[in-house]
Amino acid sequence: MATVSGAGSFRGQGVVLLTVYPLQFDAAALRTRALQSVVVTMTFEGGTGGLGEDIGPFGTIAESILANCQGFSEPGRGPAGPGDYRHCTSVGDCDSLRADYLMIVEHTLMDSGYAHIAALAEHRAEFNGWNVAIVSDTTVTGGGPISDELIRDFIQETYETESAEHMSDGHLGYALLIGDARPNGDQMIPAHEQFSFDDDLWITTDNWYACVGGVPRQFADLLVGRLSHDR
Repeated sequence: MATVSGAGSFRGQGVVLLTVYPLQFDAAALRTRALQSVVVTMTFEGGTGGLGEDIGPFGTIAESILANCQGFSEPGRGPAGPGDYRHCTSVGDCDSLRADYLMIVEHTLMDSGYAHIAALAEHRAEFNGWNVAIVSDTTVTGGGPISDELIRDFIQETYETESAEHMSDGHLGYALLIGDARPNGDQMIPAHEQFSFDDDLWITTDNWYACVGGVPRQFADLLVGRLSHDR
C-alpha cells in the first residue's frame, strides 16, 4: 500500500518521501481496489536531530508541503534596513560580503549589460534587504572553459561558508544565473543534463545547481533562478 521511495535532507532538515498506492489492481483475481482515504501515522525510534531544523528561505514552503513541519523561522531583512551589493572575484569576497544572494553572470554580459545587472542587485539589496554578490563566470572557472560542475562547485563553496547575513540559518539563500543555456557549441551559462530513470529520458535542469547540502543530492538547498539573455 505504501513504501519509502526516497530519503535525504535540504538545508539540514531530514526528509523522507512516502509513496502511497490508493488504486491497486490484482492481476490474478482481475480485481481493482480503490482506497477512498488513507491515514498515515508516523512513529520515531532511535532517530537523531530534530523535526524543526532552521531552513532559511524554505520555511514557509516546507510548512505547506511537508507533514509535521512547523515552527521554522524566516530570513530577516537585517537590523539596519537595506543590504549591500558588489562585484566579487572569489568565494572569499562573497564570504566577506556575507552574501545572501549570488548572481553568476556570463562575462560578456558583465561588460555590455553591467548597469542593468547592478540595478537588479541594488533592487534586491534595497527591497529585500539582502547582500548580493555579482560574480563573473570567469571567476567561477578561473579563466578556463565553463561547465556545470564548476558552477555548482562555486555555489556550494559559497553556501558552505555559512556567512549569509540575512538568512536565518547562515547559508546562501538564492542564486541567479544570468545568460542563456545551450546544449552545445557557444555556451553561456550551461544547464545540467541528467538522465531521468522515472521518465526514461534525458532532461535539462537548473535545479541540480540548488542541490549542494547533502548526499544523496536529491532536494534543493537554495532557490535558483535564471535570467535568460543572449550576447
